[in-house]
Amino acid sequence: MIFNLNLFEDRHKGETCYILGDGPSLKEFDYNALRGYPSICCGMQAFHKDFDKIDVKYYSLVEPYLFYPDWMIVSKKLQYLKEHRIITNEFRKIISIKKNITFFLNLSNFLAIRNKNVAFAHRYLLKKNTKFFKFFEQEIDPFAGSFSATLSLALLFGFKKVYLLGFDAFTIKQSRQRWYEKTIDQEIRLFDNIHHKFLDLYKEEMEILNISSEGTMCNLKNEDYFRHTGSKPEFRENHELIAKESLELLKERFVNA
Repeated sequence: MIFNLNLFEDRHKGETCYILGDGPSLKEFDYNALRGYPSICCGMQAFHKDFDKIDVKYYSLVEPYLFYPDWMIVSKKLQYLKEHRIITNEFRKIISIKKNITFFLNLSNFLAIRNKNVAFAHRYLLKKNTKFFKFFEQEIDPFAGSFSATLSLALLFGFKKVYLLGFDAFTIKQSRQRWYEKTIDQEIRLFDNIHHKFLDLYKEEMEILNISSEGTMCNLKNEDYFRHTGSKPEFRENHELIAKESLELLKERFVNA
C-alpha cells in the first residue's frame, strides 16, 4: 500500500498518455489502432475484452468506501455501495492479478484493502504539492470524480500531452449511457461549446486533446479519431466488446448491460 502520492511525481515527465473513461463513444474505437502510449483507466475499463492490448499503467477507482465490506457500511447515505458489491469483489481479483498496474483508490478504503499495487488518493495527500496549489486556492478537489482524478494523476505523473477517450458526458454530449451498456435510443443533446473552468488549470501544464469522431464541444482541442488512428470508426455493441462471463457479471449490477 502506498500513502505518499508524491512518490509518483514526474514519473513520466514530458511523456504522452491516454486516459480512458466509460462513455458510449468507445463503442466505435478499436484499441488495437491506438498508439503505444501508457494509459490511465477508470470505471469499467478492466472488463473490456481488449483491455490487455493497451499499455495500462494506472487505474483510478476513487469512489469513497467502495471496498468496504457490507458489515462496515453503516451510514444510510452509503447503502447504495452494497449494490455494487459484485463488481468490487471482482475488482479485488483484478487488483490481485494485475500486479503490473497501480490502482489508485480513495483514502477511505485503507482499512478494507491491502494489496502492494494499491495507492491511496485524496485531496489532503496533495495539499503540499506545488502542482496543485491553484486547485486548493480555487477550492477545486483534484479527486472529485473519475474525470478529474485521472487528469490529476496525469498532472502528478508529469505527462505533458494527454489524449482523452470516452469522457463523452464532459466533452461531447449529455448522455448517461456507458460503453458496457446496450445502446438505447434516446434524445441526446450535444453540448454547445460548454466551458469547464476546472479544465483550464490542467491545461496550464498539459496539452489535452479529446479523441472523437463527433468533434469536441468543450474547452479542449479535438483530435479526429480517423486522423489519430488511421482507421474509420466502426460501431460495436457491448456484447462484442465484453467477454460473455464478464458481461453476465455486469448484467447483475447494471440493468442496461
